[in-house]
Amino acid sequence: IYDVGKFINGLDGVVKVVRELPDSVSIRDFEVVRVPNRVSEAYIAEKIEPVFRSKGNIRVASYFPSVNMRKTPQKDGRKVGFGSGTVIYLTQSRWDESLDVLKDIFPKTYTKESVMPAEKKSRFLESEDSEFEKVIDYYLCSRSDVFVPAISGLFYANVAGKRIATGKTQILVPAEIPGTSSPITSHFSPYISKRNHMAHTCFC
Repeated sequence: IYDVGKFINGLDGVVKVVRELPDSVSIRDFEVVRVPNRVSEAYIAEKIEPVFRSKGNIRVASYFPSVNMRKTPQKDGRKVGFGSGTVIYLTQSRWDESLDVLKDIFPKTYTKESVMPAEKKSRFLESEDSEFEKVIDYYLCSRSDVFVPAISGLFYANVAGKRIATGKTQILVPAEIPGTSSPITSHFSPYISKRNHMAHTCFC
């Protein structure tokens, strides 16, 4: 989702960037360093720089610590903010009985299995390679009217970046409700309310 040319130009004078590995360098010689998303300079100096100085070649693997944001749906009269006619798509492949209470509130709740033609299911849902499912989820979540992530992680960040880029900023996250209702603003994703997603500054 980012402009490659702008990114490389921004590194000018900081680090040399090559598009292909030199013949003298083998990817097998690289030390893999796992780095949490958006770390501080102090973290880099303490955790990454010593490895780089000792090994010479490193491969940085970013990861997003996952935080489960799922809340058990409750039928208790709280204001939900959407009507019962709202269409909801879940990224789960198949229906699970734990979702029944959600369907009681929103009858038009679907999974991939329920919206996919029968002749397509063997290819997309029964394959050992789950990449098809990930692509379907990414496409639908990026284009939907509203996106509600269940887990804070790479998928959430990527979908949010795509939605920010296309102006679809309706991203809501589960939040504790102190009373019987709460303003919709308390459910806005920090990626939107605090503009803390890199897409706000890096995307062209």
